[in-house]
Amino acid sequence: QAATSDLMEMEQVTLPENVTVVIETGGSYEWSHPAVEAGQLGRYVYTGDTLEMVDALPNANMGAPETLEDFLRFCTENYPADRTMLVFWNHGCGSLSGVAFDETFDDDSLSLPEIYSAVASACTLSREDPPFDVVGFDACLMSSLEVASVLAPYANYMVASQETEPGWGWNYSFLSELSGNPVPGDQMGEAIIDAYMDYGEYVFDVYPNLYSDLTLSCIDLNAYAEAEDALNTYFAELDTSLDVKSFPRLVRKRARV
Repeated sequence: QAATSDLMEMEQVTLPENVTVVIETGGSYEWSHPAVEAGQLGRYVYTGDTLEMVDALPNANMGAPETLEDFLRFCTENYPADRTMLVFWNHGCGSLSGVAFDETFDDDSLSLPEIYSAVASACTLSREDPPFDVVGFDACLMSSLEVASVLAPYANYMVASQETEPGWGWNYSFLSELSGNPVPGDQMGEAIIDAYMDYGEYVFDVYPNLYSDLTLSCIDLNAYAEAEDALNTYFAELDTSLDVKSFPRLVRKRARV
């Protein structure tokens, strides 16, 4: 019932008139939220009052790029915005198998190439004017250079966790940051992280043995190309300089990063 809990957190936030949250539900055999039905793709809009169903489609694979592409087109055509944030919710497995595992389709997921192809088909990619200000992953293990490489052409910022997330995931009270005035992507990312960490610390105080690591980062994707160049240079140097003496030192330094 974690997704239901997040939807209910969202419904506690009063949004300004110029902010719209569009949600697509699917991927589960059953739902606990009274407004959400299983066995279909449901599209809902939250504008700060009630969660309203605006479209219902036959059930489709949430791990298929076509499903994501269709949802992005639906949002762009029906709910255009000056600033846009895209959030993926579900299990995550980074560069290995992506995000959004659909239990009704043999746990198929969106791989990184599938995410890229879906966004490239639905949006105009531009480093100077990307279609998304923020892309977030309310999912485990998605904060990596590989994920950033996929998002860099179409977002200014990425919000994701290096380690696993606890079951409760993000705290959607961060939406209260949207006061009506445009919110820069880095400020939005900071609000997401603060709400997540504050709730996590509260849970750990009550249940100190429940969980240990809690990570979430806001990454400036405008710096991705420079980071990739530095890493490629580093790997090229290792290719010629790595030997039996330097390897243990490298391993120790890596462990401390």
